[in-house]
Amino acid sequence: EAIGQASPEDKLAVLEKLQAEGRHIMMVGDGLNDTAALATAHVSMSPASASEAGRAAADLVFLRDDLRAVPQAVGIARRTGRIVRQNFGLTILHLLIPITLLMGAIGLGAFFWSLRSSQYDDLAGDAERILHDDGDTPLPPKKETAR
Repeated sequence: EAIGQASPEDKLAVLEKLQAEGRHIMMVGDGLNDTAALATAHVSMSPASASEAGRAAADLVFLRDDLRAVPQAVGIARRTGRIVRQNFGLTILHLLIPITLLMGAIGLGAFFWSLRSSQYDDLAGDAERILHDDGDTPLPPKKETAR
């Protein structure tokens, strides 16, 4: 949507109305009367031939004297946004795969460690003795294991 030939107050009113609707506004202006609207918009562009105040208020200054730079800048911004989202996705994937493999390796290591020897027999016997301890029944003697 483009609005032209408006006073600075009209531009600000339109910007504030659209922002109140939750829209993100890009303003393109080249004159001193565009400075307030350029500063208010979410993103603003100004040509290099614009007034000093207009260039200072703009987020992006383009070197062309015509408006063909506007759709080109929007296209570049959209492609950049896609690349950033792809990079985030690849980073998450890059982090999840090694973590998953590491957790699997730890699990396998723990499993094989438990099969390795009878080192847990003492713990199992102690747990059995504690579970069956009702205070009245004598506990079975602790089993001796050869190491």
